[in-house]
Amino acid sequence: MKVRNIITVLVIHGGCLTLAMILSQLISGAADKPTNLVVNHSFEAVKRVSTARKPIPEGWQFYIIALPAEGYCDEGKAVTGKLSFKFSLSEKGKAFLHSRAFDVEPKAMYRIRLLSCGKGSISIEMLWWQSYPAPLTQSKQHRDTMKEAVKLSDSWRTLEITFKAPEDAKRAYLRIVATDGDVWVDDVEVKALP
Repeated sequence: MKVRNIITVLVIHGGCLTLAMILSQLISGAADKPTNLVVNHSFEAVKRVSTARKPIPEGWQFYIIALPAEGYCDEGKAVTGKLSFKFSLSEKGKAFLHSRAFDVEPKAMYRIRLLSCGKGSISIEMLWWQSYPAPLTQSKQHRDTMKEAVKLSDSWRTLEITFKAPEDAKRAYLRIVATDGDVWVDDVEVKALP
């Protein structure tokens, strides 16, 4: 904030108010813009794999825990762009989607935020690693999770939780778990907090 104000004042004294406003907006936008640690946060980039009938998002992996369950990029509902991720589950189905691993700082705070809707329930987890993928070494505190799954409705809602990285964590990935009915997810963000 101080840098933006100093530059604005210097340029105004130079006689160019328009340039001052542009510089001020550019600098404040760069400083205030969050850095999302997950790739393909709105699931717009897709890939086809031989084991799946429908496209799945690039940079994410889908796993089934209990059948019947299916997961894919869906054009039926989206908040941003054209696609969201849909967990297509029966009342007994359970599956999860996890992000590509990203670097983390030990003891740092991380906020996870996403939009979701549907008939099922959703939970957010963070898995911590000393090293990932090779060699694969879990942190002493390997997993943080929401206390309980959130029951959804047909309206999009924001879910948010904050986790603190363990003192030995250097990598992590986000896991989104869905159960007991169809669930849509969009606009996923993992951000390091100051």
